[in-house]
Amino acid sequence: MSWESDWKKIESKIDRTLDQGIRATLFEVSTAIIKDTPADTGRARGNWQASIGRGATGVVSVESKGSGQAKAIADVNQTVRVAVGDLYYLTNNLPYIERLEYGWSKQAPSGMVRKNMQNFNRLLVKNIRAASK
Repeated sequence: MSWESDWKKIESKIDRTLDQGIRATLFEVSTAIIKDTPADTGRARGNWQASIGRGATGVVSVESKGSGQAKAIADVNQTVRVAVGDLYYLTNNLPYIERLEYGWSKQAPSGMVRKNMQNFNRLLVKNIRAASK
């Protein structure tokens, strides 16, 4: 075996490890944001929209409290499967989502996004370690 083919194998393993770690982290953080969003009717949780390249526009019609969360998490799961290197967005276009983020609801006085983004680096390291095994 040549040095070049050995290097390509190492490079491939690094790419796979980073890819898996990033995808797992995006899923975990996005899911935590969705679950931490206050749920009165389920509309706020159900309006988290995952997308690639640019943020989603518009709002989602939510049929019931539980269905919105389930759909939003399924959407995140599907979207994080894209190739790493693309720009990932988790968007909520409800007019009152910013108020919820900054303590308007007693259910989430410390918000959803800021709180979970504080864990991003720790989760990324954990997920990259797990993927490298």
